[in-house]
Amino acid sequence: MGERRLATRSRNRWMRLSATAPFTLADQIQRAADWAKSETDLQFEVAGALKQFARRAKLNPLEEHHNVTIATGRRDSVYGSVIVEYKVPGTLSPNKDAAPNKAVVEQLKRYFYDSKWSDKIFETRSELPFHSSEIESFGRGSLQRQDFRVYERKPGGRGKLALCGEVKLPGTQQGRSPFDPSLVQDAFTKATRENCHYFFTWNVEHLALFDRKLWDVESLHEKCIGEWRLHLELNRPEDVTRPAVRAKLQDEFLPRFYAEFADIWLGRKRDYGLPPSEFYVNVLESHLAGPLGPVRELRDHLSVKADEDKAFDTRLRTLDGEGAAVDFRPQRQQVLVGSH
Repeated sequence: MGERRLATRSRNRWMRLSATAPFTLADQIQRAADWAKSETDLQFEVAGALKQFARRAKLNPLEEHHNVTIATGRRDSVYGSVIVEYKVPGTLSPNKDAAPNKAVVEQLKRYFYDSKWSDKIFETRSELPFHSSEIESFGRGSLQRQDFRVYERKPGGRGKLALCGEVKLPGTQQGRSPFDPSLVQDAFTKATRENCHYFFTWNVEHLALFDRKLWDVESLHEKCIGEWRLHLELNRPEDVTRPAVRAKLQDEFLPRFYAEFADIWLGRKRDYGLPPSEFYVNVLESHLAGPLGPVRELRDHLSVKADEDKAFDTRLRTLDGEGAAVDFRPQRQQVLVGSH
């Protein structure tokens, strides 16, 4: 009985906390932003607010580090596996294409890949024919950036370039689909300059692998020999920093991709790719239902509208010809059985 009462009190405390703490914390951060004149001012105030929340939530001690260097970059604040980057209030703009916003996106991208997850996989899985990776290197005779490279494993160390590709964050113009024409063309051009057999395009949610030496096809899209999906929806650049996304990438997606690409690289798998009809359906779906795609945008709009307006929610649950009520909201994505 004592343990049950303790569990009940703990649950009730968390319910009370979850009902008020997010609003209190948001208000504290907003007031800090209104007052702060520098990144340091903002960082100091927000750190204090987070400590206050941690005490209320009994999360002591809060694992925190500030102004530290991890891998190749300086981080303003790190809470466990969560990175917080501060900017002087007023620096960022509602316009996602503004120069300061693009600079932050690139900074997030560097943070995301600096962990060298790929190298850790290569070190622990000696059966893979890959030695190491490089992030944001530059092609010979060009200042165009190579977002990502993988080198083969040789007895003496690093071998030739096995794979290169372009990574674009979801929620950006070229991050809508790995089949964005300009993105594929850019990746192909860079791979050609480096004489790299295989190249890829990736918006973190969906990766497409291409064989540059498929000479008898009519378009770059037809050089695609495989697709890998994260099976998580990512709509904004900052989504890639979520702990669940990082864990899935590190523990599931990358090991699976490298294992399957190893079979291609070693010639163990030669029958790959989808029939043209299925492949082009995938290409179309990636543009329509991927990040910033009209289908996903409409679905998310309908979901928000349905949550705000119960009458609209009821109208949205229309009956199809077989008497099933279709729920368009993304958190459900299922067919609800109705009556005729």
